[in-house]
Amino acid sequence: MTLFKCLMLGLVLIIPVAVASEPDNVVAVGLLEEGFVHCTNATQFSRTDQAVAQKQYEMYIATLARAIAISPKVLTENGKLSRQVQQCARVGDDIARLRALPLLEQGLLACKSAKKLAKGDYLSKARIKYKEYRELKNRAIALSNTVQKVGSNSSKIRRCDKFEQGLVAAQTRIDKQEQQALALISLLQRSTDSCRVAQRMAIQSGQSRAKLGATQSMLAYAEEYFQDSLLHTDATDRAIRFPGYSTSKNIKEMTTHYTICKEELVAVISAATQSVVRQEELAEIQIQTRIDQAVALAVSKVMGERVDQQNVAVISENEVSVDSVAIVDVISTVSDATVDKLPVTINRGAEENPVEVTYTNKRLGKRSNGRRVTSDVVQVTKSW
Repeated sequence: MTLFKCLMLGLVLIIPVAVASEPDNVVAVGLLEEGFVHCTNATQFSRTDQAVAQKQYEMYIATLARAIAISPKVLTENGKLSRQVQQCARVGDDIARLRALPLLEQGLLACKSAKKLAKGDYLSKARIKYKEYRELKNRAIALSNTVQKVGSNSSKIRRCDKFEQGLVAAQTRIDKQEQQALALISLLQRSTDSCRVAQRMAIQSGQSRAKLGATQSMLAYAEEYFQDSLLHTDATDRAIRFPGYSTSKNIKEMTTHYTICKEELVAVISAATQSVVRQEELAEIQIQTRIDQAVALAVSKVMGERVDQQNVAVISENEVSVDSVAIVDVISTVSDATVDKLPVTINRGAEENPVEVTYTNKRLGKRSNGRRVTSDVVQVTKSW
């Protein structure tokens, strides 16, 4: 085959390809020009309406994809179109960054809230906020990786990423504080239970000193537990500073219950003490009355025996005086005679029972016949 034939064959093979590829290139260029219009619209709306800008840019991307599908070399064969595509790519980055910025800003605010909650010991809420930060940050970076380079976002993101380690340390601290709070709650529970037992005992505390003492002892146990609870100052301060915790609410509630229980119980014990004192005073009065009655009864018995003995003695003296009338008559016949002591023995029907009569003083007597006589007082005693 000659050289001419070879050239002619080459032209035959090349010309159909050029003719066939020329319409595809033209179509692709037309599509690109249409897409650039959407890109320009997206740029114009990027600052005013994000939704419209995003829609216009998506239309540009779809048109660009169709043009490249029709003519893959359309960009490499035309430098102007290639530069326009690069500019539209930057527009796309700007739009994506503008869409990502609100998400990242919300994430950084969530991180700030998490730090604040962690300082306030609201660790569970802090973890929720920190999880929200991570989700928003990942969504923002998925839209535009360059969003991290805007302003001071990169440094803020680094600090928030490190905050996760702070959450772990805070969790350890919170666990320790919760254990202290539970120990305080246990003491408050014991003091409240003891006080309630004392309240039930106080119903009968006014009946006796023993029951009153038992009630007071139970109140002393309750107060001892409560005083021990006051030593847990860290847990108490935490409950005051952070009342949102369930343990803090329990501490406040149980402290209030014990305070009310103690005040009521002290009032009941005071009234019961007065009642017991009155009962003891009445009991002492009753005991003294019984003693006085017993003494009076004993005295009356003794006095009764003495009266009986005196009555017997009077009867004996009367008998002696009757038997001694004759002696008085004999003595009265002695006128103006002074006798200091004159023993006389009189037998009253029995020699073994003599009576000794002694004159001690003189006195004027009167006989039954009306004559006055001088006589002496006669003292009669039984002989040994």
